[in-house]
Amino acid sequence: MDKLEQFKTILKVYAKVIDDGLANKEHFKDECEGKLFASTFIRSGINPKFISYLKNTGLIPQELLADKQELTRVFTLDGECINLHIDGGYKLLRQGSTYINRGWVNIDVRYSDGRLDELVSEIGRNQSRKQFAAQILSEPVKVFKVANLGLDNPEITNRERQQLQELMDHQNQLMDVMRQFDIDATERSLTFSKFSTLISDAAENHDNVIFHGAPGTGKTFNAIRAIAEQIASDTTDDSKATQQLRKALASYREDTNGNSYTDLFATLNTNPRFGFVQFHPSYDYTDFVEGLRPNHTGDGFSLQAGTFMEFCKAARNHPQHRYYFLIDEINRGDVSNIFGELFFLLDGGYRNVGITTQYANLHTQEFQEHYMAKTSDGSPSNRFDIPANVTIIGTMNDIDRSVDSFDFAMRRRFRFINITWKDSIALRFGDVPDTTQYKQIGKVRTVMECINEAIAGNDIPSLDADYALGASYFAQMATASDEDYPAAKAETWAQKVKPLLEEYLRGTSDAEESMQSLREAWNDMDEDGNGES
Repeated sequence: MDKLEQFKTILKVYAKVIDDGLANKEHFKDECEGKLFASTFIRSGINPKFISYLKNTGLIPQELLADKQELTRVFTLDGECINLHIDGGYKLLRQGSTYINRGWVNIDVRYSDGRLDELVSEIGRNQSRKQFAAQILSEPVKVFKVANLGLDNPEITNRERQQLQELMDHQNQLMDVMRQFDIDATERSLTFSKFSTLISDAAENHDNVIFHGAPGTGKTFNAIRAIAEQIASDTTDDSKATQQLRKALASYREDTNGNSYTDLFATLNTNPRFGFVQFHPSYDYTDFVEGLRPNHTGDGFSLQAGTFMEFCKAARNHPQHRYYFLIDEINRGDVSNIFGELFFLLDGGYRNVGITTQYANLHTQEFQEHYMAKTSDGSPSNRFDIPANVTIIGTMNDIDRSVDSFDFAMRRRFRFINITWKDSIALRFGDVPDTTQYKQIGKVRTVMECINEAIAGNDIPSLDADYALGASYFAQMATASDEDYPAAKAETWAQKVKPLLEEYLRGTSDAEESMQSLREAWNDMDEDGNGES
């Protein structure tokens, strides 16, 4: 079995393990009862509890279970033990050695020094990668919802309920890993078409999604494009706002310089089916949901609906249309403070379920009629709900200092989609870049690869792949003429890249040496041999 097939086998077994944990809750009870294995590998080798689990579930051939050494080889790749780690915590795993590191379900090489990143890159150069993607994506991990788990069963303990919900939410991250294999050595793992499909799938399944990754990878840029496309393509919406959006979208598509993007966003921002907000440290519940704020007349305070409550009011009045709420820099705000009791409603299984908000005792009859959910007979209630036709999309940069403290309750309620710097090339310049528009795309790819490999490499311990540079930083270089390219490259380094890297390295002991290494990487040979800038 070659490396590609073996890696596929490991992923599929681990996906089935988590699926089984959801279907058979008794397999994942408290560890003190001897039924929960925290890791498939421990320091002494393959975990005996995992072997017992495999015997009971029949996920792999029984003849392999009799030979511990042979079983270890099944889950070992290039000498590295590929470990499924359950209930391990987000911060316990070393950077650079983890293939999934998004919460309570992780695949990692925690118990060996490892070179999994290099291994994944090696697999990525395998020409059968498309075939691998076709196979693995044809058998997707089932998406579970809280409502389907029967968590209201009184026989389930609080600890079991918590474990099951965490498992349910994070097993879907395995789908992200599998999706990343849908490329070959010259393609990107995420095109705009697939990016847009992720949003439409979330809308259909009442899910929430967060696009995260390095700066400049086009997370917000492409979310706005995708939302505009989906609203404009709704043939049942003939409102004036959507007709204007269709015109703006047509202008954007015809604009080879990308200058009409600002007009597209401005037009989208006036469409009632789109909501936008950027979180920041001073943003709170009263801004987002409801609260006491000064009257416009300046004669005191009154209860006023926040941005999201106003948006849900509009969505509730038009249930036949899909509404999109985009939260930029979602991790920069205190999400617990901003969402409050709305945490409960974020779960897709609880859309259209009303809850009592913090200021319910101040709701007047008029306020209830405007903003609260309706009862079965259509009369206003005093409970707030998130309508089923609302899709919440967030974006965040992995390197922001606030990421580590991002609320785990929020992590469990969103699908997290990683946007890499390689993804950003297709997202920014097109699946097959137009070389008449992006004359220097070949050179830009080379520069991006050189600088980002240097950033993620072992020579600069202060940085890693989270600090990579997305395609947005290279747009000026890509469109330059042959004559202007050297100046565009030099200007990009001096005005965009160098200041950003210096900020990343500020205060580190090896800042000067690291900058020198990065400068050399930037000036590596382009495709035509002209590397100096």
